[in-house]
Amino acid sequence: NDNKWMGTKWGMVRFDGENWVKYKKNSNREVQYTLIRNITIDSADQVWTGTWGDGMGFLKFPLGDQYNPKAKYKWIYYKEKNSAMPNNTVKTICIDKKGNKWIGTEEGMLLMGNLDWGDGGVKWKTFYTYNSGLPHDAVYNIVVDKFNNKWIGTFGGGLAKFDGINWTIYDIKNSGLPDNYIISLAIDQDQVLWIGTYSGGLARFDGADWKNYNTSNSGLPDNVVYSLAVDNKNKLWI
Repeated sequence: NDNKWMGTKWGMVRFDGENWVKYKKNSNREVQYTLIRNITIDSADQVWTGTWGDGMGFLKFPLGDQYNPKAKYKWIYYKEKNSAMPNNTVKTICIDKKGNKWIGTEEGMLLMGNLDWGDGGVKWKTFYTYNSGLPHDAVYNIVVDKFNNKWIGTFGGGLAKFDGINWTIYDIKNSGLPDNYIISLAIDQDQVLWIGTYSGGLARFDGADWKNYNTSNSGLPDNVVYSLAVDNKNKLWI
């Protein structure tokens, strides 16, 4: 609906073009460190946030009137103590075509899967280096391509591709990836994967060939690439 959502250290703001609406964090003492680092909107326009220290936050509207600037709301948090969340610092939330949530944290990746109709609730599955093909437990970004492959950027272990069964790892030793510390990912309309790194600039991978952009061979102003986005004209913003 063309709303703009902004994360802050005290909660979130929505701007609909006319109204600015603040969604403050819960006032209870258990939520003390909320700093919203990322925002993901699902197919039902529901808002999920990754926080620094408070796990994953879900913005719930009990009356179902989320577009009303004066709607009542509450935050629901999924943390280590009330869910399978492996760490309360949530770096990324990615939602696949089936509505499953892939959650990257400082200490592992979590799948919050939808059960079949009639079962109710959710199923959790946690991925670590010791029980899966994940190359590093610090998962900083996840994107899903049109084939439902999960591309997982880790902070120290390079890039992983997970098709639901098989894992493929790309790092500085076996591929054209310029840095094993990945902090941003995006997939464009041609299914080309763009990879932002912590010191190696920007990488482009089309499934076969790699191309790297940095301060010495392009107009990139810095080799630390924190955020990537592809617009509806298939242009990449860095």
